[in-house]
Amino acid sequence: MEENPFATSISKLFRARVEFRHFVEQVTLQHATEEVFAFHKFPRDDDALQFNFVGRKAADTGPKLLYRLAPTGDVVTLIFPGKSDVHKAGEDCIALRASRCTSYQLRMRLARDLRDLAAYGHVTNPDGRPTWRETLRIKWLRWTRGLSVGGAGGKSSAAADVGQELALLALRPTATAVGATIGRSLVAAAVVALLAWLGYWAAGN
Repeated sequence: MEENPFATSISKLFRARVEFRHFVEQVTLQHATEEVFAFHKFPRDDDALQFNFVGRKAADTGPKLLYRLAPTGDVVTLIFPGKSDVHKAGEDCIALRASRCTSYQLRMRLARDLRDLAAYGHVTNPDGRPTWRETLRIKWLRWTRGLSVGGAGGKSSAAADVGQELALLALRPTATAVGATIGRSLVAAAVVALLAWLGYWAAGN
């Protein structure tokens, strides 16, 4: 056993915080003049960064993409639906992932996460005109990611309970396992069909 088992953990948590804050600084410089997405840094909280989907609506009512550094050193990535009196999304939020990431890895994933946010904004907006790719993308996210359904509403502030956010991700392995099982079943069926066809073709010749 290690002489001091907490030394490595403290070091990893410090590095995770440094990496996340560097990510926030880089994003601030890169997206300062963004017209489609408005990013928001929370006062006195360097462990959270939020993107608001502007679209045709005000920035405070559209869907939100939240990056939050958890006490474990994981970066939790969540998408919250917009506020609307006409239409309400079927979930309170979608938990995209929770993992330890460097600033570079977070920046590499940012473009895809913003595309997910835009697709979510188009799909959940009553006046939106999502493409078929965006519709399929959101259906895939709802199937393979953790969802919060039937809660008091998505928390989009940095003061949101990280424990609850991480609990959402516990739903993801179940959906992933189901998807993997279905995938294996389809592959097995394809192999059986191929073998049957080869046997029929060989018998015919």
